[in-house]
Amino acid sequence: TQYMPNQSVFSEYRMRDAAGGDQLQWASGLRNAWNVTEKVKISTSAEYLNIFRGQAQDAYALTGGIEWRPDDLWLLGGRLEWRSLKDGQVQRIDPSNPTLPPTTTFVNGNDSWLSTLTAARKINRDWTLLARNYLLFNDNRGQLGDRWEDKIQLGFAYRDTDTNRLNVLGRYEFWTQRDKSGM
Repeated sequence: TQYMPNQSVFSEYRMRDAAGGDQLQWASGLRNAWNVTEKVKISTSAEYLNIFRGQAQDAYALTGGIEWRPDDLWLLGGRLEWRSLKDGQVQRIDPSNPTLPPTTTFVNGNDSWLSTLTAARKINRDWTLLARNYLLFNDNRGQLGDRWEDKIQLGFAYRDTDTNRLNVLGRYEFWTQRDKSGM
């Protein structure tokens, strides 16, 4: 539901396997965007995720982002998300025998921070160069070791603007990970 321009309240049910209902979630929150100037846009969101069934945990999330278009050729952006998983019980289904009832185990929560930085440079009407950095840090609150991963992605997009018959997307990714959680 939109309560102001670029401001909305949402509530949605999410289900991974509609037939079995293995993952049933309810998400609700706010999504907001503000045009500060013609070239700068700021966005925020807040979300609560309630798990009814499945191998996930209830969570809270807050995000903030900024997008800057200095001219018609460039798009630069950044986004930061904080997500907190609550301590709680998780139902696990045995994949080798899904007919068995799920087992319930207690899991500790964690906090995660996700940062993305993006850049797009239009070369001409058909070609665009793309770059993105994705940095994720999981703080397991002292229960396990922490985990982080960093992805640097470079790519291009070709869109035939005259006939709209061919679209090509290419990407190179360099990925590093440090995992001390033992999971």
